[in-house]
Amino acid sequence: MLFTILLTLLTVSAPLSGLCRAGTLLKPASFTPQWFDQAQFAGYYVAREKGFYQKHGIALTLIRKTPGDAPYDLLKKHRTDFTLMPLVVAIQQRALGVRLVSIAQIFQTSGLMLIGRASAGLRTPADISGKKVGGSAMFFQMQFPAFSRRFHLQVRPVIIGNSVNLFLREGIDLIAGMEYNQYHTIINSGYDPEELTVFRFRDYGMGYPGDGIYTLEETWENDPALCIGFVRAALEGWRYAMTHPDEAVDIVMDHIRTTAHLPADMAHQKWMLKTVKDLFPASRTEWGKLSEAEYLRAADALKQGGIIEQIPGFRDFYKNGAGNAEE
Repeated sequence: MLFTILLTLLTVSAPLSGLCRAGTLLKPASFTPQWFDQAQFAGYYVAREKGFYQKHGIALTLIRKTPGDAPYDLLKKHRTDFTLMPLVVAIQQRALGVRLVSIAQIFQTSGLMLIGRASAGLRTPADISGKKVGGSAMFFQMQFPAFSRRFHLQVRPVIIGNSVNLFLREGIDLIAGMEYNQYHTIINSGYDPEELTVFRFRDYGMGYPGDGIYTLEETWENDPALCIGFVRAALEGWRYAMTHPDEAVDIVMDHIRTTAHLPADMAHQKWMLKTVKDLFPASRTEWGKLSEAEYLRAADALKQGGIIEQIPGFRDFYKNGAGNAEE
């Protein structure tokens, strides 16, 4: 999967110039979210704003990007130390020989859904056959095949970007999107929820874990303490964001407007933060952890779909950077 990239390096470690409050030298590290600046990444922005990276000994540089090199390409090229991607993408890349490792699984399930107009007679997955379905190239390569096989679907795929405009103009019958993002954008564009039929992939046992934190195997081997510190700071940021949602959204909005210089809709960011909360485990002691069963479920789906030939070993793939998530 290819993207067009613009990278803007923004040093976000604060005015302590590489020194933490105790006078100890901070370790430099860089982090790249995999998409536009938004509340999907609230925990990382909050961790920056509240000084949690410094608390864990890190002088963090945030690498912003617009669509361009995929996150795993940034790792391969040593252009970032840490990044995010869905589990299925990471497994595919590991199977292809990219020596990345998971150090924390942040979203334990997926917000992925197919969104259609109820007026088109969409009631069950079988009704999708014959319809025009819009989605990204990654969606049709990585996520849709298992759903299609389960319900014996034949659809007319339409490759689209992040915009929902083609759906709003009725150029396609259904659109693939995230509940925390495109679904709310469609509702904000004038649709009532009752006018839409949604097929949440997790309702059909295909909610494979979403955003996880990844680094290169060599980074983990050379400095596991740095990796663990990054994960703990990020989880601390997420805990704070979930217990202080209004402040967290303010931090996200400030970041979008003053750092990313992008337009922002506060109502949309509030919806996003509220909705991604459902993607975390109920027990905070499980935050950041990836179970072998979930890993094998996702990897097996990729193998059955012919996307990978061999399943990478779980212990080679996953390093538990979260430890005790409540620490």
